[in-house]
Amino acid sequence: TKGLLAAYRAGGQAAGALVRRALEAMAVLTRLAVNVFDPQRIVVGGGLATHLPELLDAARLGVTDNPMGVGRTGLAVLAAQLGDDAGLVGAARRALMLGAPERW
Repeated sequence: TKGLLAAYRAGGQAAGALVRRALEAMAVLTRLAVNVFDPQRIVVGGGLATHLPELLDAARLGVTDNPMGVGRTGLAVLAAQLGDDAGLVGAARRALMLGAPERW
């Protein structure tokens, strides 16, 4: 992730194309989540959300620019407070929820 972002910030064409696709996908997926689930807030986690503020902007665009209905101008789009550790903490929580296997 850090190498991709460094190449993107340095103006690398391939990295720029990949990041633009990721930003477009984030806007589309956020728009879909808003239309299907009608959430009270959108929380974006993980390393990209921490190191690529444009990802939050793309999510906000997906919330406000909605061709299937009225945009949700008051819906909060936030970066997860766990940052890079969001996936790790989520996996640990899931493991605890499932219970320890007997072989442990």
